[in-house]
Formats: sequence, C-alpha cells, structure tokens
Amino acid sequence: MAGAGSRADAQWRDSDSSRDSNDGFSRDGFSRGDELPQSPQTVPFVDEMPIPPVAQPVSSLSPPPNTAAFQRYAEFPARKFYDISQSASQYSFHRDLPPSTIFGFNGIFPGPTFQARYDEPIIVRFRNNLPANHVGFGIPSVITHLHNAHIASESDGFPNDFYEVGQFKDHHYPNILAGYDAFPPRGDVREALGSGITTTA
Repeated sequence: MAGAGSRADAQWRDSDSSRDSNDGFSRDGFSRGDELPQSPQTVPFVDEMPIPPVAQPVSSLSPPPNTAAFQRYAEFPARKFYDISQSASQYSFHRDLPPSTIFGFNGIFPGPTFQARYDEPIIVRFRNNLPANHVGFGIPSVITHLHNAHIASESDGFPNDFYEVGQFKDHHYPNILAGYDAFPPRGDVREALGSGITTTA
C-alpha cells in the first residue's frame, strides 16, 4: 500500500512541475485548485426556498403536434397540452451574490411544476427561445430529459436529441404505471412473461 501511495505522490509532483504557471493549468488540462479564485462568502439560510409556479395547460398547440411520432399514442392520447419557453433571464442564487444569467423553463429557476396524474397523458411543447448569440458558459442547444417516469424513447430526451434556437420539440408523457405487455396481447400473461415476449410500459 505504501508503494502505491508513493507512486501517486510522484505522479502528482511530475504533473505539478509540468504545469504552465502562467495559466494555472497542468499540461493535461486539469486546473489546480490553489490557482483558482475562492468562492465568495455567503450567509447560509437567509433566502427562502423558491416555490415553483404550477404550469398552466393551453387549449391547443399551433402547429398541432405530429402524434404519429409518438409510440402508442392511440392508446394514450393527450388530455392536456403545455407550451413552455426555454429562455434566458437573470437570477440571484443568494442575496449576497449578483444576478447570474440562467437558462430556464419559462425563463425562471426552478422551472414550473407540472401537476399530472396517472392515466392523464399530456404533451409538452418545449420551445428553444435561448439567445443564439450567447457568450459564456453553456450553449443554446437543448435536450430535455425527464427522470423517474416511463417514457417512450422519442420523448425521453436521449443524448444528442438536440434542438436548436427557434425550434421546438413535443414530448408525449403517457403517465402510466409500469407494467408488462404481451405480444400479441392475448392468452395467459404468465406464459408471455416466461417466454420473454414482453415489454415494459
């Protein structure tokens, strides 16, 4: 064990000596913490936790969603529609800190809460209204991913499912309980489960 620690120490010394002192980075591109500015001091627990507003449904979406793009839409047609703008705004994370530029749903942080129920499918249209000429941290390309729900791949926000400034993407959230379906949907479900001809829903 002592030998392993000694090797690690020697490697750190080598990388430390190879850094360019002008930029505070080692040759491998990793920053050195002692060269970075310190975080500003703040007083804890002085700001109330923000309560996100409840997203309000709209009567329709224009242009209408392409429901053929959604898996099993005929079984789980949307009962509500939402139109959400992804936009930049200023937000102060603490009273002692200056406002920062954030990208937020409807330009707020945290974004709105969707109050939904099981067996109440919805479609959410996310519009990328971020600034195309943004400078600084982040890029104005968007992927919207939802955690902790059973969503078909075309609405789940998989990696590289970007949409750019001025574009929108419709997400179909069926809001169904997890379960099993058999193909074809007949016969004894126990046999289908045993044969592996199943899918999670």
